[in-house]
Amino acid sequence: MKYWIGALVVLVTATSVAEARRRYGMAGCGLGALVVGRKKGMSQILANTLNVTGTQSFGITTGTSHCKTDRSFRSRRRASQEVFTRNNLASLSREMSLGSGPALKGLHVHLGCEETSYEAFGELLQSEYSYIFSAPGAVAVLDSAVTVIEKQPELAKQCQALRG
Repeated sequence: MKYWIGALVVLVTATSVAEARRRYGMAGCGLGALVVGRKKGMSQILANTLNVTGTQSFGITTGTSHCKTDRSFRSRRRASQEVFTRNNLASLSREMSLGSGPALKGLHVHLGCEETSYEAFGELLQSEYSYIFSAPGAVAVLDSAVTVIEKQPELAKQCQALRG
């Protein structure tokens, strides 16, 4: 019983600390957070209404309106990219040399690239194959591929998760 009481105290304390750090109320981040702030009660209905106008999605995407991106999410995304590259390194090597294939398509998706950029993505990585695979290891291959893509501004704009 003491264990459960202790666990409950830790949970409530952690939730309270997290709540205190937020700069917005129950309606979440967005235009409503800027207009209404942390006021309680019926004002959160107004905040939610303002957020539904599309400003919340914009705020989350751009990191504005009290909507901050979570660094741990980026870390998890980067870890996912590394695991994918490590598990598919042989296939990626073969498919990059050809400029297409399912593993290369998977890398394209893991890097957050738009569907319409796949052909240019494959052609670029094929043309830079020797540079990308010059360093040993999956992480080095991933870093080299990202570096190559970042040097192509048009393609880089279409890949939203290049740096995790």
